[in-house]
Amino acid sequence: MVQPLIGYVGEHQVTVEIGEYGPEFAENYLKKIIINRPLNKANINKLVKEIEAGRYMLNGDAFRYDRNGNAADGAHTAQAIVETGSSIPRLVIRGLDPTAFRTIDRGAKRKLSDDLNLEGIDYSREVAAAARLAYALEIRSGQPSHKDMTDSEVFEYFKKNPELAEYAKTHALKDKSLVPPSVVAAFHYLFAKKDKELADTFITQLVTGANISIDSGLCILRKVLVDNITAKRKLKKVYVLAYIIKCWNSARQNLPVKTLKYARRGKNAEQFPQIH
Repeated sequence: MVQPLIGYVGEHQVTVEIGEYGPEFAENYLKKIIINRPLNKANINKLVKEIEAGRYMLNGDAFRYDRNGNAADGAHTAQAIVETGSSIPRLVIRGLDPTAFRTIDRGAKRKLSDDLNLEGIDYSREVAAAARLAYALEIRSGQPSHKDMTDSEVFEYFKKNPELAEYAKTHALKDKSLVPPSVVAAFHYLFAKKDKELADTFITQLVTGANISIDSGLCILRKVLVDNITAKRKLKKVYVLAYIIKCWNSARQNLPVKTLKYARRGKNAEQFPQIH
């Protein structure tokens, strides 16, 4: 830890320190918190993953104390430190006006799309959405939900798969289809890894409906998606993803498709389908 910087706001002294803070500090900090949101386990798990993977970086975020010694904000980070038993670099600010705590986290949270934009990636929102889904399907096989993924791990995935950006841009520029452009882009990219020529044909037919035989799996899939548009009870996204994968797998094996089903729960529950 270096010597703290000392400044004044009016007559009140404020200090800023930088150092490595571990479980003992974090436990004490948590006891000092008087105003904070209820702890969110998913947020804590994300931070634990970042710390354990060595991705946590000093970024200007701080543990904050008011001039009465009370703490606010940073509870999720402190709890993640306790759970990992690790130390992380962070700022500590002491001597803040107690009423200042009410202004914390009022701004917009930085998103993955912001990070991609800083890298000069066009259509960063579409690329971010496609990257999240592609990462979930390819790396976290069997777990299409990506609520607990961190932006850092998805960003790392994108850096290893930069071609995904062109797929996202291409489909963002096209007319919207029965499936969101980012979903189409993610599948197009992943399918192309298996069979580029078939992937191009499959995705074009899925999006446009052109040159599809009436008894093909794609015809059945498109009917399901069209019916879903006007249905009062919409299909959950996980079912749409499963149907697309099942249809693709059948196309790769040149197998007929009579119906599309995915049993997510119950005695006949299936594993989420993998891309072949």
